[in-house]
Amino acid sequence: MEPKYAVIMGMTCYIHRIYKEIIEKKMQNDISGRILFRTMLETYINLKYIMQQEAEVPDIYERFKAYGN
Repeated sequence: MEPKYAVIMGMTCYIHRIYKEIIEKKMQNDISGRILFRTMLETYINLKYIMQQEAEVPDIYERFKAYGN
């Protein structure tokens, strides 16, 4: 469960930090804010995909972590 937890929490915290930065720096209507929002969305899509592939690829979280390293 450790790699799964690390990947899910890491991606969730990453999304949260990006959202927090958009709000704190008032970048909602800036180009930079839109790019960060897209990054958040792409991260969410990756997370959703990994969770759906978990049944077919049992070591997907380990592979994802290895790819990131």
